[in-house]
Amino acid sequence: MMPLCGLEELFAPETAPGGVRFGNPFLKEQSVWRNFTWQGMTVEAEAGPQRTRVVVGNAWSFLAEPGLAVRGFTVDDGVAFSAQARERTRVRIEVKGFQPAEGAVLLINGRPSAFTLEGAALCFTLPVGAVEARIKGETSPE
Repeated sequence: MMPLCGLEELFAPETAPGGVRFGNPFLKEQSVWRNFTWQGMTVEAEAGPQRTRVVVGNAWSFLAEPGLAVRGFTVDDGVAFSAQARERTRVRIEVKGFQPAEGAVLLINGRPSAFTLEGAALCFTLPVGAVEARIKGETSPE
């Protein structure tokens, strides 16, 4: 049972349909779990003070530096999640087939925020404190 408790610190489904939670910046050191399966896809999750990183097959990936705890992460009709940032945090998210909706605005705590697209990755910076982030867009059906 203890190995599963450790995994839950890094990645776990939430009660909200399709949502997941991951990351724990309060771990003493970086921790990584590789090659576990979620919804038929191979997952790798890393958490700790330096970074939070999750790769879910070829469907999506998330990277935050420094590490933070992410809750309610979904990629259904764009990207949405909540987090608690201890300091300004750089985020990079790739979702297979993601295209921001025409005129899409990244909302952080309900306010329009700057973002860039670096290839297929959505990149932005979170402010310190409690954060709700959302951007509407299309994703591929996988």
